[in-house]
Amino acid sequence: MGRPGVVGVDSWTGVLQSWGVPALVVGVVVLLVAAPKVIEGIRAVLGLLVAPLRLLTPALLGPAARAEQARRRRVATVLLSALDLTEERLGWRGERYTEIRAAIESVDTPRRTRGLFGLRTGAGTYRTRSLEAAFRRERAAVVHLHGSAGSGKSVILRRYARDVLVSARDGAARRRPLALYVSLRDLDLPPEQVTATVLQDYVARQVNPHGSVELAEYLSTDLPRDLREGQVVLLFDSFDEIPAVIASATVDRAVRPYVELITSYLGGGRAHCVVASREYRGPRVPGWARLEISPLARAEQLHLLSAYGLSGRQIRAVEHLLHDVSGGFTTHLRNPMYLSLFALYVLAHGGPPDRASQLFEEHLRTRLDAADPKGRPEVLAVLLEVLERLALRSTRAEDSGLCIELAEIRREAHACARGVPARELVPILVASGLLVPTTNERYAFAHRLIREYVVGGYLVRHPDEVPVAELVEQPRWRETTVALLQVGEPEHVAELLVAIWMLLDEERRTPERFEQFSPRAVHLLELLVTAYGAAAGWLPDLCRTIVGGLIARAWDEGGISERKFALDCLTLLPTEHQPWYVEQAFSGSSTWLRMTALRRCALFSPLPVTIEMLIRRLLVTLLAGGQLSADRVVIDSDLRRLYEGTRFVRTRRVLVALPVALAGLCALKLGLDLVQFGLLVLVWPFGLLTWVLLPAGSFWLLQSSQPLSLPTSTRTARFFQRAMDRVYGWNDRTDSAQLFLGIVVVTGISVLIQFVLAVAMPLLSAEFTQAAIGLATGPLLVLYLYLWAPAVLNSTVNRPLGSAIRVRELFFAPLFYALRAVRVLATDGRPMAFDLAGSLARMVLIGAAAYGASWLIVEFAGVVGIVLLAVVVVLVLAGAPIAVARLVIGEIRSRRAVRRGLRRTTALDEAVLLAEMSRFTDPLEVVDYLRALRVDRTEQARALRREFVQDLIRAVERSADTELDALPVLLGEGGAAEHVPVPVLRGWRVEVLDELGRLSEFLTER
Repeated sequence: MGRPGVVGVDSWTGVLQSWGVPALVVGVVVLLVAAPKVIEGIRAVLGLLVAPLRLLTPALLGPAARAEQARRRRVATVLLSALDLTEERLGWRGERYTEIRAAIESVDTPRRTRGLFGLRTGAGTYRTRSLEAAFRRERAAVVHLHGSAGSGKSVILRRYARDVLVSARDGAARRRPLALYVSLRDLDLPPEQVTATVLQDYVARQVNPHGSVELAEYLSTDLPRDLREGQVVLLFDSFDEIPAVIASATVDRAVRPYVELITSYLGGGRAHCVVASREYRGPRVPGWARLEISPLARAEQLHLLSAYGLSGRQIRAVEHLLHDVSGGFTTHLRNPMYLSLFALYVLAHGGPPDRASQLFEEHLRTRLDAADPKGRPEVLAVLLEVLERLALRSTRAEDSGLCIELAEIRREAHACARGVPARELVPILVASGLLVPTTNERYAFAHRLIREYVVGGYLVRHPDEVPVAELVEQPRWRETTVALLQVGEPEHVAELLVAIWMLLDEERRTPERFEQFSPRAVHLLELLVTAYGAAAGWLPDLCRTIVGGLIARAWDEGGISERKFALDCLTLLPTEHQPWYVEQAFSGSSTWLRMTALRRCALFSPLPVTIEMLIRRLLVTLLAGGQLSADRVVIDSDLRRLYEGTRFVRTRRVLVALPVALAGLCALKLGLDLVQFGLLVLVWPFGLLTWVLLPAGSFWLLQSSQPLSLPTSTRTARFFQRAMDRVYGWNDRTDSAQLFLGIVVVTGISVLIQFVLAVAMPLLSAEFTQAAIGLATGPLLVLYLYLWAPAVLNSTVNRPLGSAIRVRELFFAPLFYALRAVRVLATDGRPMAFDLAGSLARMVLIGAAAYGASWLIVEFAGVVGIVLLAVVVVLVLAGAPIAVARLVIGEIRSRRAVRRGLRRTTALDEAVLLAEMSRFTDPLEVVDYLRALRVDRTEQARALRREFVQDLIRAVERSADTELDALPVLLGEGGAAEHVPVPVLRGWRVEVLDELGRLSEFLTER
């Protein structure tokens, strides 16, 4: 009972209950009364817990840390405001943003997916649906984001910067990184004058153009610390628009100083940096991770059209243009900028345009009309003329980059003003968003594609303004020529095409042996591929014939890097010649060429039957090498681009599921043995040998055999291939259907043996329950253990999976495959029986010897024989971990050998390179050594001559057919020749040859 005069909670509850208030309401009232006290108590307890932590870590939880977080949030707010102003000037609306996939090429950096026991890191690719997720996932300090014109590089960088800054502004729990978006198009100092200090001042001017005090203090005091600690992300846009890079005739020499500048600016800190550029005139730095923006997929195209406001009816009306090549828009509409202009055109006119050039015409007219409040047609004509003259001047200038001085804009406006006040023109141009301010009273076109289209339109009407030879051969006109070929009418681009094919025909008719593409031929072929893409059917037949002849010479007489470039140019060849090159690439031993050919298969609609089977064999090959699961995302992305690509994706998933399902079946059989026989000592070794090692071994033997897979040379594949050649006699001439029927026969024998063992032995001991279990489960499980995975594998290669088959339904697939095999045997049984005789005889002899020896030992040797047999089985089972241990030790030794070779290579020249390559005993060690030189010793690798690498490639390729003991490789220009033993060269024919091709491609001067 409470004290007199004090009203407690009990008295309140008593009064309320006496008034008839329900208990639930009374409880709510009590909670409301007690809530402040409860909250106060919780805060007091938390304060007691946090106080010791503040004493221990004042830098994280003290007042100074909270003040710093508040200041960083203010800095993030200022940076977001600057980003808002930038996007407002460009007319960008965030709700139109759509996620874009990116192929992350890790060819130049170690892949994050590890091999056996995590020891070996390979080089490969993976693909992500969100480019922002790719940035967060990438571990490299510097990432090069490249893509075609209009692919959305700048939009993605600004979007990523916005997400990082919003997280820094709203996150109060811990110190979050900031993002600085910087355009490099105004970096107009020559390379020799640009230092890390100059770049720091340039970043400050770009990030803080309005002189914010808060931001200036951060840039001067906190930014160096954030660079060291990794608390800032630098986003450098428009690397290819640096004035010195644009003006240079040799791209790599102009790019290199700026690459070194960015590296020195980071100073070895933990900060991340993203550099965006087009592939042409972009940096090629092996130590940087390369992110390539993929063309828009079908779902992404539809999402972007919907984001621009197209109704479902409008989308259905134009949807055929997304995949119908005859319409002439397919390639363009996989580009985000073209698709955006296309959506705006459809909204304005209710239907699609007749040609691609109308997209830019409509965009310019709409922007200029909206900026002129009076809507005067004469002003529109004058403004278009001013834009053309400005675009031509900025393209022709060799030292000003893409930026235009305000005084120059005013001069052109005065020169073009005919009956229109010149003072009104410049504000209209700026208000239209076609010209955007940069810094220091300079302006630039909102997008380079717009500038290139404007220049192209001007040159169409004034063809004598720039000579055709200059358009075709000069690098600074390359992008303009591409735009002109893409949007120009056939009569306007005919002279350009004639000039191009005459130069290519001159190269094709060169009487000397073709060893490599000349720099001019590379420039012209890349120009045509960029301009026409998958729509090369618009090229005249004569041009395609000339290109086909040049590609044929390169394929027959050139090295692997020339064949790789030939596959890149496959779209320019006549349609009837394209499948042959793809088949040749698949049938060879180069994984580099095979993966390139897989991407080129997107040209075929529908796919030829032979190429379909080669693709399925490639998937089996990747399964044997462990890549099918590790690189599944990028492989699925490439497969979806094929005709009816979902079938190939389903095939890949089935192949990946096979080993897992096989392991599950083996575990199920061992579990049933445990139920049937208990923990008998002899049962488990025999069970592991019979129900695990033999089924798994037969499956791996089959998947690594060339009748099903393509030639490969991984260590595991080489072992299984040799085992098959020696034991089973299978080779390239053996039909895979024969292998399938052979497995069926062996399975029948194993079913019979299992039936006898499962039924007869328990009956002798009168254990009818165990006999029933064996009778019900034994034959069926043996059938599936030995037949299921090989049957699915065989059928996957020889026939495409039906659209109705799912992975879960494949557990019953051997029943259908067995019926199919019976039909084949009934129609072609006699020839197939003769072909099977040799290999089946070996299999029966091996099986009979194994089972016969076991039976003789058990029958006549008594307990000693059983013990000896158990010892043999245990030794066989112990061989597996011993083999794994040998692989692990081999990998460790290989890594050490490569590290020792790199330490010895203090000064790299051609003789040193050959000597070090010859020291290694394993070709994979040579691959790791060459990749490390290309990635980690970039400047040393650049000292090598491409001609030397090409000569070494030719020696490796000639080693297969020569009878000589050694082949010469020239060292230095006019130097002596080093003779390399032919057996060594033959060991380099696969993996090393691929890496030499990549090195040759890396050394190609742009």
